[in-house]
Amino acid sequence: MSDNSRTGFRLGVALLAAGILAAGILAALGADPCSATTYLPSIRIGTAALVSPNSADAYYGQWGDTSTDKLKTYTGVDTPTAPEIVELARALKNDPDLIYQYVENNVQTVWMYGLQKGALGAEIDKSGTPFDQAELMVALLGQANITASYVAGTIKLDQTGFYNWTGITSALAACQLLSGGGIPATINGINNSACSAFSSTDTVSAVRMAHIWVQATISGSHSSGCSSGDVCVFDPSYKSYNWKPGIDLASAMGFVSGDSYQAATSWANYKSGTDVSGAPWASTLNASGTGGLNAKLQSYAAALLSSIQSQHLQGMQMEDLIGGGVITPVTTSVRQASLPYADPSPPYPVHVWTPSSRYNAIPDQYRTTFETKGFMTHYSDLEHGCNPSDALMFDPTFYVDEIYGRRLSVATDFTFIGINDAGDPGYAESNTIVTLMLDGANPANLPPYTNYANDCFKSTRGLPAHIQLFVSHPYAASADGTPTTHGDYMDATVDKPVVLITSLSIVHGWGDVSPELFTKWSSESRNDRLPKPIDCFGELCAWLRGFPTGNFDREKTNADWLSQYTRAAQLNASLAHSVIQLHHAIGFVYADNDLLAVQRYPGYPSDENIASSFDRIDVDGGVSATSKSANAADRRGALHSFAAAAAALEGSVSTQLADVVDPASTATRFEWANNPPADPSGSHQNPRGLGPQRFYEFNSTTASAAAGLVKTEGYLVNDPGHGADNTDCPDQDGTTPWRQQPLMSEGECISWGEGLTTEIGNYAAQGYDVIMPQEAFLGPGQRGGSFLPDSFSHPTQYQHYAS
Repeated sequence: MSDNSRTGFRLGVALLAAGILAAGILAALGADPCSATTYLPSIRIGTAALVSPNSADAYYGQWGDTSTDKLKTYTGVDTPTAPEIVELARALKNDPDLIYQYVENNVQTVWMYGLQKGALGAEIDKSGTPFDQAELMVALLGQANITASYVAGTIKLDQTGFYNWTGITSALAACQLLSGGGIPATINGINNSACSAFSSTDTVSAVRMAHIWVQATISGSHSSGCSSGDVCVFDPSYKSYNWKPGIDLASAMGFVSGDSYQAATSWANYKSGTDVSGAPWASTLNASGTGGLNAKLQSYAAALLSSIQSQHLQGMQMEDLIGGGVITPVTTSVRQASLPYADPSPPYPVHVWTPSSRYNAIPDQYRTTFETKGFMTHYSDLEHGCNPSDALMFDPTFYVDEIYGRRLSVATDFTFIGINDAGDPGYAESNTIVTLMLDGANPANLPPYTNYANDCFKSTRGLPAHIQLFVSHPYAASADGTPTTHGDYMDATVDKPVVLITSLSIVHGWGDVSPELFTKWSSESRNDRLPKPIDCFGELCAWLRGFPTGNFDREKTNADWLSQYTRAAQLNASLAHSVIQLHHAIGFVYADNDLLAVQRYPGYPSDENIASSFDRIDVDGGVSATSKSANAADRRGALHSFAAAAAALEGSVSTQLADVVDPASTATRFEWANNPPADPSGSHQNPRGLGPQRFYEFNSTTASAAAGLVKTEGYLVNDPGHGADNTDCPDQDGTTPWRQQPLMSEGECISWGEGLTTEIGNYAAQGYDVIMPQEAFLGPGQRGGSFLPDSFSHPTQYQHYAS
């Protein structure tokens, strides 16, 4: 069975770089939930069996050589070569040597099989699979009017050749790297096998692997080493690296294993124990006290800085410090009729794919697909019972290589232009128009969806919506970990609720994403769209609001999060002498907001305004990891620390871009729960004056106990004593009222706690170990949307709109 273990972003992370828990206090990487039926947000960690090139070729051979312009299905026109590619070829003087050297020397190889982000993505991110790099080179050669083709076959590397490319000599690590990336291969004669066939002491002697390279016809090159027909071969993705070990960071920092744990737990206030259910707990860890975790982390940082300065390493590359590879650049012309590491006895003939009008001639089965399927609740009219249904808004399936680098978003008409273009004020206020957008434009064959109001719902704005995302990777390997070719390894489906009052940005990252994507998108628009006008309709309306809709901010947040997510993966992997493969990162950046209806005067519909808005980042990931020395502890450490960083980034990226002070992330909420501010006044963060909260660890055996332990602002949600000691959720008769206005209703108190309890049960049922604070309502920031009165009989008690 494959290691499709998952680390939950929101509940299951215990290693917090800037927070309160150190590794070893409570670790949370659960068992393999292969039988999962309920979708749960997570980072999915994948491994697969090693599939032979021959078996993979038989799998791919089922579908022929068709390469489809899928985007044309939706735009109605041939997909053009990206202007970025055209300009790059011109900058390289349409010179085949400069083109090859550019891709060879500047684009990092990511260890996954098939076409992923394509030519444009490889150019933007300066990274890509061998297929991506081959497509970039063919696209550039096409601009130079040089006939080029893709060649897919096998290559054979000895230990030196494989090490120069990967930094790996361990046969077990080589198997984990190649199988984890879905790359068909034979290692030391072994294939169609789990990596357990290798021991930790086995070394690489020979690797045969499926690969892709480029051949091009360059006039007159036969005299320089190419074939008699002037056909030259290039392999832009095979690169020799200068592998650097890095410095001894532990010594430079003064780091001793276990010291962080001791700093957090070795003080009088620390408490720990075990609940009667068997669930362990801990509380009051020393985060900011004398000798605490923060002080320990600061001492590590100061010692490392001093070490760097004393050794005069300030001008060195990052790889000199933490280890890693630097490409050995090619500076001369390459003219060859065959690859120096060509397979002397290939298991099948090479495939040659020559572009016609499109530079992409790679068959569809080697390409990554991404389906986006959106739904919004629609109600039938009164005559038909006001019944809700899940109405389909859009359902396109894209090839990622055709859309990566372009902004993919879902727009609504709740804008200045959208309202004024509606043609009728009643229509504009009551109906909702939703449009799938690519780079700010609506593809011609993806018409907008209109959710019409009727006598059951006078306005459809803000009705529940959810979007499903489906990823199909071009891997031949099987998700169940067997050495078969079911082709479903690391395929993914997510189904997330979203708010579609204002627009959202669809996150889809593939492989390593660079900051250049953020830079590119930031330069493509001046500002956000304007929101709808206030109490006005028609061309003479003036824009009177003091805030934009935030659509462009969310797109920039999308790109910035992806690049920081990638860098977190790279840094944590390098520190653990490992490689992390980022198969995908998919989800949304959306505005969690709601509407407030303001009645104007009789005969006109209510003017709907945004009452509150908070941008949320909600992304799932699929990753694989390999320790270069096949050290299981190193691999696990890289995964845990990366998952913790990824969870923290969901809040910190919003902080960076929007300058908000109270972001919502696992790290910030855990830190607050460990040591809430002492001041209970209503103007501060802790109106009930809560003290440090317990952190529990639940599994499938103990999760049922959570219902009796969870609290909402200090009140037990499920208290058998029913408030005899004033500890359960306050009754609506006010017998145990809140201290500060507005008073939270009993219903809200219970719903927050029960919501947390339900999530604990869902994760535990699928094999996770779940770490959570006992308190469900953690600190300041956007926690639920706008307030509304709970009932007319209790006008001082409130609930939030659903978040």
